[in-house]
Amino acid sequence: MLVNKSFPKTKIFGICFIISLVVANFWFWQHYYVEAIEASRSQGFQAGFQAGYKEGFNNGNLTGYNQGYNKGYSIGFKEGNETGYEAGYEIGFQAGFSITGYNIRDPTFKEVLQFLEHDQTDKNEYSENYTCWNFAADVKNNAFKTGYRCGLVYIEFEFSAHAIVCFNTTDKGLIFVEPQDDKIVKVEIGIDYWTDNGYNVIVFDETIIRYGIVW
Repeated sequence: MLVNKSFPKTKIFGICFIISLVVANFWFWQHYYVEAIEASRSQGFQAGFQAGYKEGFNNGNLTGYNQGYNKGYSIGFKEGNETGYEAGYEIGFQAGFSITGYNIRDPTFKEVLQFLEHDQTDKNEYSENYTCWNFAADVKNNAFKTGYRCGLVYIEFEFSAHAIVCFNTTDKGLIFVEPQDDKIVKVEIGIDYWTDNGYNVIVFDETIIRYGIVW
């Protein structure tokens, strides 16, 4: 005959208690483990961010400094070179004065144009007392004061004569200038001075017969 014995309640209670402890311990471990990981990750991120920011800032600052330095140096060198050239040119020109007061030299074509732009002789009015000879003489004297060699050009026509100036430039050779308007003109034997140089004037035949230069 089989006997149906009931499972002791104390054993059931003990098993349940143990299961509860295991579950509670697992939950506790999992919960705080996850929190610990999150906290550690947050701290690690902050520490890493600060370290990365510091290193990135230092490297970026150094790179930016070098780029800014190179750019500033390039611009500063260019402007300083130009400024230094102008200052050095003026000082060098003054130091090159001869005993008579000037170290006369042949100018470049650009220097002739700059000289004519600043010279005011062409603003004078032609009259019986101030003729082409006066225009030419004043430009020649002003060029001398500037330090440039300038020639007075005597042009002969069949029944008259005319006076202009010339410069023997170092880069474009001999050029002739009409001092009454600072125009660069042609001077050749056989051409009509006024017509062939584009002047619309009514004069006698002024074909150039000969010309001479007084330096």
